[in-house]
Amino acid sequence: MQQTIEHRVTQVVKDVLEIDEGTNILNASIEKELAPTSIDQMTLFIALEDEFQESIPPQEVAGIDTIRDIARYIEEKLNSMS
Repeated sequence: MQQTIEHRVTQVVKDVLEIDEGTNILNASIEKELAPTSIDQMTLFIALEDEFQESIPPQEVAGIDTIRDIARYIEEKLNSMS
């Protein structure tokens, strides 16, 4: 079964930030609720680039607030490439 982009993004975030599997973070604010350190943020975006085999330029994600927003950004980027 193919996983959705939202699910894949959520799994990467949970793995990188060591969040419990049962926690629903899809609508969580990255800065306010998850509060990753700058190193965690960098690690997170590197892990997302690895997962989706796509570059994620920092200037393009500067205004992104939630995990769902990241998933939408990645989905749009992947769709524009096909």
